[in-house]
Amino acid sequence: MAPTLPTTPLDEDDSALHRLGIRRRHERRMSGFGNARTGFSSIGVLCGSLTLYGYGLRTGGPALIVWGWVAGGVFTLLVGLALAEVCSALPGAGSLHVYAAKLARHHPNTAAWWVGWLSSCGQIALTAAVDFGAAMFLCAFAGLEWNFTATPGSLFTVFAAVLLAHALLVVLGGRERIAALARVSSWWHLVAAGVLVAVLALVPARVQSPHTVFGYFVDHTGLGTHGSGGAGVYICAIGLLMVAFSLAGFDFSARAAEETANAGRAAPRGIVVSIAAAWLVGFAVLTSLTFAIQDYGPESNAAVPAERIILDAVGRTGTLTLLVLVLVAQLLCGLSCMESSSRVLFAVSRDRMLPGSALWYRVNRRTRTPVNAVWLTAASAAVLAVPALWDTDAFPALAAFAALSSGLAVTVPVYLRLRRRDFARGPWHLGRWSAPVGWIAVAWTVLVSAAMLAPQVFPITLHTFDYAPLLPVLAFAVARVRWSTTARGTLAGPLRRGYPDEPGALDAELT
Repeated sequence: MAPTLPTTPLDEDDSALHRLGIRRRHERRMSGFGNARTGFSSIGVLCGSLTLYGYGLRTGGPALIVWGWVAGGVFTLLVGLALAEVCSALPGAGSLHVYAAKLARHHPNTAAWWVGWLSSCGQIALTAAVDFGAAMFLCAFAGLEWNFTATPGSLFTVFAAVLLAHALLVVLGGRERIAALARVSSWWHLVAAGVLVAVLALVPARVQSPHTVFGYFVDHTGLGTHGSGGAGVYICAIGLLMVAFSLAGFDFSARAAEETANAGRAAPRGIVVSIAAAWLVGFAVLTSLTFAIQDYGPESNAAVPAERIILDAVGRTGTLTLLVLVLVAQLLCGLSCMESSSRVLFAVSRDRMLPGSALWYRVNRRTRTPVNAVWLTAASAAVLAVPALWDTDAFPALAAFAALSSGLAVTVPVYLRLRRRDFARGPWHLGRWSAPVGWIAVAWTVLVSAAMLAPQVFPITLHTFDYAPLLPVLAFAVARVRWSTTARGTLAGPLRRGYPDEPGALDAELT
């Protein structure tokens, strides 16, 4: 009689996938540390915190930059804890829409549909915003090195070139090379942030007082002269954009669960560790940058305020060196966002949720990359940034749409899990704190989502019009029409590709 093979963690992971009706397409080569490291890289804390720093200087000032980051980081960590519990129970190649379908008590296909669309919009918008921010810093570097003066047209051209470069790298590089660059990215972010903090702490001859850094509140939105007495509360709400956008993208650890060994425990830890690390690193970067402010007025009105502050504080040579470190981190994060977005579009297309799903679902056998999904991401991201050609405040609007869509896509599964009394916990859970943490996470996301839809600059003109509310309305309209006309009657939800008793049949299907 042949000996019985022992059960291994790999077998347990695959069985969890089979129970979800999902076939494994990836080798489990990622460790728990690797999952957290990749999640940290996807957040890319040097992107949002630096590109939106000028927005923070005008919207609340140093006090809101620092304390908004502290408070927002705590609540984002609670959202991550709630999602981690869901991930542990459903460690599928998580697409968030799969979570929604499995957790919805009623109309699971409808829940999956809307979460799939939210996740797709969020990933595309994150890609657009990260690459647009990198383009801003590239133009700042060129201006410092070669006296280049950026115009809206030239900035958009640089942004399009960055998008194209990232798309080509994902298409031609293959998954293994992209994964290697992601590993480099996480360490690069840590080193770049550490060098930036150290230089800003040691080099400037003059620094701001703690009272200014932690207590100076600013309203340069125009609301104080065009609004009501509640302007301070309103500004605090819209000022949360910096932390909401900067810490978005942590759900990558959940989506990488299929590639992670011992996914039911390692992937949830990856979510929590990546958020906590980004939160702490971001706090160090923002406080050091705020202490280094030399001349608040001119620096807050500069094209790239973070670059101007560094220039005034450490000089031209030091600034060029620091900009190189920051730019490499931002470009690596943009590459990660491009690859991550193509994964999401592949997943929702696999379940026939996008128009032309059969086209976006195709995978290049040599590079194992969903090539068409990559190009869809690049084209859609470029379209999202078109208003930057005439709207001087287009970038905060783009970041707001990214934060809104990503936040809702993550939180809907958490809400659905809270509505299920029969929810079966995974090996990683919050115990008696599960419900309180979950409801706080939902409330926080609703608050931030409402703030992301609010106007950011007053008075509202053609050049300051906040188009962030228009983007979700347009996305909702397209998704609603698609659902009503074709998908409602044909969508089967996330496709079942197996049952608990047939893992062998699933593995055979892959050969």
